[in-house]
Amino acid sequence: MNNFIRNIQHMAKGFKSPMTYFLAVLMLISIVPVNVFAQDVVSTSESIDYIYFDGERIYLNDERITNIVPVVIPSSVARASSGNLPPVSSIAAISANFARNPNVTMGGTTVSAQRYAVIIDGVAYEAFCADPTLPGPESNATVYEITGEAQAALMSVLRYGFPMNPYFSDHSINPDVEEMMWNAYITRVAVAMTNNPNRTFAGDNTALSQARGLVESSTHWVRDYDNTKPAIMVNNERWAEDLGNIIPESTATARSETFDIAYNRRTHDHDNRFRFEWAQGTPAGAELHVNGSLVATAPANNNQVFRGDVSFHIQMPNQTNFRNNEAKVYLVGIHNEFANRVWLMQNPNDRDNWQDIGATR
Repeated sequence: MNNFIRNIQHMAKGFKSPMTYFLAVLMLISIVPVNVFAQDVVSTSESIDYIYFDGERIYLNDERITNIVPVVIPSSVARASSGNLPPVSSIAAISANFARNPNVTMGGTTVSAQRYAVIIDGVAYEAFCADPTLPGPESNATVYEITGEAQAALMSVLRYGFPMNPYFSDHSINPDVEEMMWNAYITRVAVAMTNNPNRTFAGDNTALSQARGLVESSTHWVRDYDNTKPAIMVNNERWAEDLGNIIPESTATARSETFDIAYNRRTHDHDNRFRFEWAQGTPAGAELHVNGSLVATAPANNNQVFRGDVSFHIQMPNQTNFRNNEAKVYLVGIHNEFANRVWLMQNPNDRDNWQDIGATR
């Protein structure tokens, strides 16, 4: 996801009585979204009744969900190399019903349109298997454990494939659901190609060409979406500003304009969940108001998770001691600490003959 910084700067520079100048600047810093790479299943410890998949609420008893398997953290792998493991609870197997019937084979075996979603704190992230010719989360009586990080080569495929790349997953850019399902399949084939470079792939030439393009980071896939379509936008801009407001000295509070948040898809629910966090140096007493309510007064943060329709503003007392100070707040995506890595899940009972599942944020 992306980081947004809100700057409110109360300026005393060059003002004429009875007016002072108030400056509010909104900046954006990148936050990397969570992606999921599945090589086989995950399970949920939290109680959930449904998941969002392709933006649609699907209840767990829906016929499209063929199986849900648990994911555990083995005692021997308490921590990953760069920190705690993501709290994946389960993997859902989604039916391979598909509008455009794919016809790609790997080593003579058809690569089906089977899809997976890993569940992390109730949020469903797309996941992909390393070897689609092996049984995986769709099979009964399976269990997976998260074992650490997968090979780094998968990061580019997942980062620029479906659904992390909004050019191929966001309804505002690509509203055709069937086309999004096709992009999910191409990403599945590309993951298999990356993980099995010595296997022979054959079949649909369009699918093979697009998948190889993703593996080779072609310009069709690799776009500067971090700058053009960040996971979270404010006032539909990457860099939104509120500059040059004039605040009368008689006004008790200097406040920014209201900023509205919009999203570009990174999970199956089209909203990206985030928390507000004050930046270092923000003066004590600055206030963050979200949807009309006071949420946090600096330097204290509020750990509430936000999503959906969110508007906010920042304000400070119109007092001399706040002049030439900046109040900044970040919008930090949940699970951001697990970003930029591909997480691996494996069947602890038979790793060689079952799919590995990978996920990235």
